[in-house]
Amino acid sequence: MIKYIYLTLEALLAVNINGSSPWSRMIYDSSAKITSVFLALQATATSKDGIEGSKTALKTVPPGLVRVYHVIGRGGTLDSVRVHGLLTHNEAFKKGVTQQKPIPRNSLSGVPWTDQSDLIYFKWEPSPPKSMQSVGLDVDPNTTYVRNRELRGGRFNNIGGYQSSTTLLADYIARRKEGEELSKTLRPGQIIAYDPYTSKPFAVNGDDLRLESSLRYMPSAEHYYYPNEITFSVPCIPAKELIFPEEDALRAPL
Repeated sequence: MIKYIYLTLEALLAVNINGSSPWSRMIYDSSAKITSVFLALQATATSKDGIEGSKTALKTVPPGLVRVYHVIGRGGTLDSVRVHGLLTHNEAFKKGVTQQKPIPRNSLSGVPWTDQSDLIYFKWEPSPPKSMQSVGLDVDPNTTYVRNRELRGGRFNNIGGYQSSTTLLADYIARRKEGEELSKTLRPGQIIAYDPYTSKPFAVNGDDLRLESSLRYMPSAEHYYYPNEITFSVPCIPAKELIFPEEDALRAPL
């Protein structure tokens, strides 16, 4: 029963509610909390008839590592990842896992760019994403690098800047914490901004023209800029190396 309730909530959480009403947002947030409870129940439940299986051990983050996340998109599902592993778009298309054709090489926004369909993207966040259509991966922050995804195609089209924004994940996390501390000292009218190439935080007036241009400095009311991404140039990350929602200790309710 827990399994079926979880799958129903997972489907609800997968719906894109951008631009929806505050009432829908409240339902979404509540569903996320309820789902985390069911995930914890699922991880510890053992059914009498053996359908649910034995207890699932929650996976904590090993010492010295941090957990990063990939939100499954382009028609993918958790069940597919359990079977095939986490695939690049090209690999998923070749295997018939998705019918969506990969983005042609060098075609994104007319910018010369490495084939994004041959990369797997993850993101570091202070807490797990609300979407249950996501998987975690434990990495060493001292050997893993992030880049500013806003500089990759889109409205900035700055491939040189994207490469220049390469930052050690450990440093990025430290600067995010530095920004949180700095936010406690802000004067009225100030906000925290992050350098899009170094991720270094600084205080700036909300009417600063640099924030309007978004060419060098980008505002970060919720610490989303510099928005990080971690790329893996492999066709597949095996399922055994991933952390699924029902076994993620970071998702367990307090």
